[in-house]
Amino acid sequence: MDRMHARAISRRTLLALGSVAVPAALTACTLPGRGNSSTAANGGDTLRISVGQLDSIDPCRARTGAALQVVSQVFDPLMAFDMETFRPAPKAALIQQTSDDARTFTFRLRHASFHDGTTVTSADFKRAWGRLVAAGVDGSGEQDGAVATDVAPSYLLSLVEGYDDVRSGAAKELSGISCPDDITFIVRLSQPYADFPAICAHPALAPIPQLATDDEKTFVQKPVGNGPYQLARAWKSDGDVVLDSFEDYYGVPGSVEHVRLRPRVSTTDAFRDLTARSLDVAQVPVGQVPATRRDIGAPDDGYTAVDGGRFLDGTTLYSYFLVVNTGRDPLSSLSFRRALSRAIDREGLCSTVFNGLREPAYNILPPALCEGEPEAWLATDLDVDAASEVLGEFAPASGDGISLGILCSEDGAHQKVAAYLQTALKAVGVTVEIDTVPAGKYQDKLEAGAFDLALMGWTPDYPARDAVLYPLFASGSPHNYAGYADEDIDAALTAARQTVDDDERARAFDDICRRVGEALPVIPLGYGVLGLAVSSSIEYISADPRGVVSAASAEFSK
Repeated sequence: MDRMHARAISRRTLLALGSVAVPAALTACTLPGRGNSSTAANGGDTLRISVGQLDSIDPCRARTGAALQVVSQVFDPLMAFDMETFRPAPKAALIQQTSDDARTFTFRLRHASFHDGTTVTSADFKRAWGRLVAAGVDGSGEQDGAVATDVAPSYLLSLVEGYDDVRSGAAKELSGISCPDDITFIVRLSQPYADFPAICAHPALAPIPQLATDDEKTFVQKPVGNGPYQLARAWKSDGDVVLDSFEDYYGVPGSVEHVRLRPRVSTTDAFRDLTARSLDVAQVPVGQVPATRRDIGAPDDGYTAVDGGRFLDGTTLYSYFLVVNTGRDPLSSLSFRRALSRAIDREGLCSTVFNGLREPAYNILPPALCEGEPEAWLATDLDVDAASEVLGEFAPASGDGISLGILCSEDGAHQKVAAYLQTALKAVGVTVEIDTVPAGKYQDKLEAGAFDLALMGWTPDYPARDAVLYPLFASGSPHNYAGYADEDIDAALTAARQTVDDDERARAFDDICRRVGEALPVIPLGYGVLGLAVSSSIEYISADPRGVVSAASAEFSK
């Protein structure tokens, strides 16, 4: 079993990444027309972006969406997600090379400076990675019974040689990292993993200066990075994060001089601030999606706000699905699972429950990982008559009918989805009992296999097909809650992970996905949608499938 994916997601992440608040529909309100943005105290235009609640802005602890939003403006990791190819591309690195055995990765760094004026060197990446491993968590992230979100995701580096020694205290440094000179950073893994460059796109792996070691308290409050924006002042818990453009940035500096990232717990409050012109970018509440899409339009690519298209509706890395307990009858029958899948109207689910904040899913892999819509799995087409006929063959002779349970968390959206599925399956002769439980008990039941069907969401930590397929379907994976096991699939996953050629590896994973889809251990329901609205004060701005808005891309309307 791969150690990295065994540690890749916490209890809170498993649920939080899948939750969408479903507030009551608000009174329709129109976004502001063209107007001037707010002006910072030190002059110049200020871009104002709403983010979720912040626990930390330390790159080492960038786990939540809000933290990623902040850290991604301030720090540049070795690699970045390329929106043209949907693959990782060099960022702070100028060149990236992979060895033939997919175990050694060499990065040649660009000439760049930290915000304090010091030069970024390979030693700064080594320092950051060592700090991440020493401070991080291996499992659920639980501390004293509570789930912590401000702990470091050290599992990202669990395949680097020497990881276990550092975690156990037997060593102070990762033996798999070497810095032969200031611009060369070499990583050696304990096993082949060709998608490692995708992991290197995570901002938690960005470089940190010596200050982080010499005065960590100051660094945590006002991190010094190598990205296009720098902290204008120390951050105070629950306060705004204020950024200024970094003039000596190695890349193209942002045209927006100042950025203010405002933590908001309520999506509704953030959207009201947007309509009141005190925000420029904010999440749209579910109840407001149709009106917002109609009022401001959506861009063709879904990720770039332009005049006439300022509701960003591109799909994210998130997949939402039903886990099927394949160890229970009648769910152990492939024909039964396929009939269940055909009874579900995915378009109806996404339009009625989510108002368009989900796209219908016919595959477990989101389009953002596949350079386009992935091939549909078998039995994901809507065919109620065929489903009813097959399911009728499984009805007990007693005439009691088929009964199943759906496990879901207390989150409002999950309960609404469960109710929708309850109605859909009743139409084909299946009675559904909804088992709504607190988050902790939900996870316990998943791990114990104490369910028939379970609603679940998955967002990979990094953009790679493997980060979805391996943890969900490899035999023995702690996240393979369906109990799916296929030796041929295990062998194919191992082979694909060692395939260095990007195109060949992509084809191998797509074939694996198709074969898993034939067995249908999970039933795809929907893909995540950005759901971001942009004020007309902004002429141009882009976001990526992680939901991170690029402040450096922004341009104000003239």
